[in-house]
Amino acid sequence: MSSNNLTMFRPKVVSAGRGASWLFEGFEFFTKDWLAWLGVTIIFFVLTLFVSIIPLGNLVFIILLPTFFAGFMLGCKQQAQGHKFTIGHLFTGFTRNFSQLLILGVLHTIGLLIIAICVGGILVVMLGGMDAFLNTIGGLIDAFKDRNYLQLIEQISNFTQAILIADLVGLALYMPLLMLVWFAPALVVLADLTAIEAMQKSFTGCLLNVMPYTIYSLVGLLLAILATLPLAVGWLILFPVTIISIFISYQDVFESTAE
Repeated sequence: MSSNNLTMFRPKVVSAGRGASWLFEGFEFFTKDWLAWLGVTIIFFVLTLFVSIIPLGNLVFIILLPTFFAGFMLGCKQQAQGHKFTIGHLFTGFTRNFSQLLILGVLHTIGLLIIAICVGGILVVMLGGMDAFLNTIGGLIDAFKDRNYLQLIEQISNFTQAILIADLVGLALYMPLLMLVWFAPALVVLADLTAIEAMQKSFTGCLLNVMPYTIYSLVGLLLAILATLPLAVGWLILFPVTIISIFISYQDVFESTAE
């Protein structure tokens, strides 16, 4: 990657209101080729369920996630240029800069494993060490068997508090990792950056746009709740809209700065 291209894709700051617009424009984008997007979403969900029953399937799938997302980004780019989005775009990431996407997936997975270890360690420490942790689990089982509901409620309360704090720490640790990978697949396949360059640019782009992403997260949370209520069928629409919103935000933050 040349330094000239790195300079071209210098992230810019956008207005806070764009955070909500990314999702609303994503829905409009979705409706223009909704049948293909629904088909890709269903295939992707089925693929996710299938790999979950294969030993180490989830690990491989997580590593390949940036490659699938890169395919989505290429499809969005094609649709934005007036072409049709097709189901085949789900796999086009495997045909462009795959080695860099694979590196990106490995780095992301390593980050997730480190966070999981940290969260698990915090949980064990909060419950008084590994022995106390195992005793707490045993206490929950014994209280349930003995129908000692007061003890069961107390054990669950203590365990829930520890889990909540550990999860909050995990979320705080995950946010920087998410910022590193948010734009990265798009930058690898659309800007021809390496995995490391893309992660650096992605982090900077997110950091410069904290306000729009705060709005984006709040609106996205509300939509996620609504999508989950009717037996989660709303995710058949919200998932592709979210994917498209990433592409639209990428265009706002990066492509409008390219010369």
